[in-house]
Amino acid sequence: MTKNVIKVMVVDDHQLIRHGISRLLSDVKNIKIVGQAHDGETALQMTKDLQPDVVLMDLVMPGIGSLEATKRILRFCKDIKIIIMASNRDNLCPDKLLDIGAVGYLTKDVTIDELIEAIDNVILGGHYVSADLAKKLVMRKFDVEESPLDLLSSRELQVLMLIADGCRTKDIAERFSLSVKTISTYRHRIFNKLKIKNNVELLKLAMQYGLINV
Repeated sequence: MTKNVIKVMVVDDHQLIRHGISRLLSDVKNIKIVGQAHDGETALQMTKDLQPDVVLMDLVMPGIGSLEATKRILRFCKDIKIIIMASNRDNLCPDKLLDIGAVGYLTKDVTIDELIEAIDNVILGGHYVSADLAKKLVMRKFDVEESPLDLLSSRELQVLMLIADGCRTKDIAERFSLSVKTISTYRHRIFNKLKIKNNVELLKLAMQYGLINV
């Protein structure tokens, strides 16, 4: 454990998860929870006000989302360490997240010891990716084929992932606090960019590029 007090902010749209992570970390010596946020916009404002050392950020949440929130936070403070936390179903391109400046990627079933280890590593200037995700990263880095997913915006990637996971348009709209029409527009753009015609082709593509577990 590092000697200095580490200021941590937790960002997750699920209150129970947000409070649970905060509660566990608040019992750890040298870690101080300085704030909690439920979406990307709130996280952006709170990081400006609170200047945390580490932000633990949910991968999929309402508003601007984790990809855009990460980029905007690092735009005004490049020293903040951002660790993305995903559910077991949210296998969204770890390399893409690391490319935009996140320094860690964990699943939410991580143990408290591994979470502390990840925080310590990034504070010391390193990166931390859980073992199963690290394996996927290595495999993708050696794949010479360019991913068509690079054509999608961060929001389109999130919508694609949820469609592949079997979520209905109405449920996705509620998740992001958007209209059904807006999500339908995202879906149309995704299909056009990826040159696919239906959800079956989308699912195959998602499996091929590691967005979902096979």
